[in-house]
Amino acid sequence: IVRRPMLLNSTQINEIISKDLSANSGASCSFIKYKRIGIKIYNDKRDRNHAYKLQKKAHKHGLGPKPHQRFNLKNKYVYTTQLAKVNINYNRQLLRDKLKEIGIQAIDLHWRNVGKIKNRVVCIDFCPLSCS
Repeated sequence: IVRRPMLLNSTQINEIISKDLSANSGASCSFIKYKRIGIKIYNDKRDRNHAYKLQKKAHKHGLGPKPHQRFNLKNKYVYTTQLAKVNINYNRQLLRDKLKEIGIQAIDLHWRNVGKIKNRVVCIDFCPLSCS
């Protein structure tokens, strides 16, 4: 069974963001798990676009979750993403080397920035402070 990504509109995203007080915050974005997707919320459009672009590249090579929709909301820049299981055992240097091979310099591969999708270890944080 192939599951299609959950598609949302900007009104739904706004409602989710305004109601969810449990968002996990990182250095440049917040994250909300909503049903079968993740929602990444940025205050800066360039940061969101940077992260989206790198995550899309990593996903193409099996090293990141699939990014889905982008939204420009009032003072918030958002994209939805495939979920990964976090808090896993992984080889940090191996993942760093694989990302480097495709031109992504991963700086911050601690346990909260790495996950697993099926049997693949993936980077889940592509913000400018974590990756370039």
